[in-house]
Amino acid sequence: MENELSEKELIEKEIAGFIGRLLRDQFGRGPGGVHCTLSSAFLTVHLTSFLSPMEKSLIERKQGIYVHKTRDLLMERIINEITSFTELTLKKEIDDFY
Repeated sequence: MENELSEKELIEKEIAGFIGRLLRDQFGRGPGGVHCTLSSAFLTVHLTSFLSPMEKSLIERKQGIYVHKTRDLLMERIINEITSFTELTLKKEIDDFY
């Protein structure tokens, strides 16, 4: 059937769904979209519409460094969860996470 998703697409959707729910649980709101693209050696995750009004204001005032620092600190809390879930889903060890 044409409408059936490939195994790769199913995995991409599963990981994207997990990351979206995790971000929503951790930050009170999730991104507008989470899109994953899987290749043989890489998994790329693209988040859309994930700036809070405060972050938008800081960026408009050329204070984006504070947004980056805060995001880095918050992401440190959830990197292990994302890595563990992704390794279980892909049945592969993740070497690096950026």
